Amino acid sequence: RDCWKRDEDGLLRIAVPNEEPEVVQICGFFNASFGQSVGLFRDLREPVVEQFEPSDKIDGKLREAMNELLSQEIGTGAMTASLLKQVIIALARRSLKSSQSWT
Repeated sequence: RDCWKRDEDGLLRIAVPNEEPEVVQICGFFNASFGQSVGLFRDLREPVVEQFEPSDKIDGKLREAMNELLSQEIGTGAMTASLLKQVIIALARRSLKSSQSWT
């Protein structure tokens, strides 16, 4: 556990002890639909793993979503959903370029 660090946003980061974190893991459950298709990710048997570059700015989108959830202001649900949809779309786009297949 000495390689686990929780940052100020509550994200758990994993790194070799005394080094900067290199892995960020995001876990969660959600329902997704596209057109007539419902439950697009329901039948996945294993986690989706994709690597993003700093230029993808996924961390910023996730931090924004986390801040929105914590703020509990009017429209939090809609704003958080919008931000998380951006992350899901980025994940789907990345997977189309990746050699990894989702099963």
